[in-house]
Amino acid sequence: QAFVDAAASGDAFEIAESKLALTRSENADVKAFATKMIAAHTESTAKMEKAAATAMPAIIPDAALTPAQRTKVDALGALSGAAFDKQYAADQVEAHQGALAAMRHYAADGTVAALKTLSEELAPVVQSHLDMAMKLEQ
Repeated sequence: QAFVDAAASGDAFEIAESKLALTRSENADVKAFATKMIAAHTESTAKMEKAAATAMPAIIPDAALTPAQRTKVDALGALSGAAFDKQYAADQVEAHQGALAAMRHYAADGTVAALKTLSEELAPVVQSHLDMAMKLEQ
């Protein structure tokens, strides 16, 4: 349950910040990255829900933002211009580093077969997102 909730809230966080980026950023690269993140994390949420439903008993993801995530989204929303872009990129690097570590850990040590398989499948995708976010941060 903890892994699924963390993945769901992580997706929700990245989507929330990326939606802000579409309205607050004036940088085409930032907006392109944000568009990719919204699509990719919407898809990964759906895959996670499907895999979690195969557990016995079924696991229902809680996609609510953590208090720390809510604070970051609120702080980001108060920024604009280059300051917004810099903080958005930094937040996305940090979020993807955490997500990658969680995916790798669950792929190695998880107990629900469908979630282990999904973690193995998603880890390279998260790595590519991390690489893009790091490039954006530069």
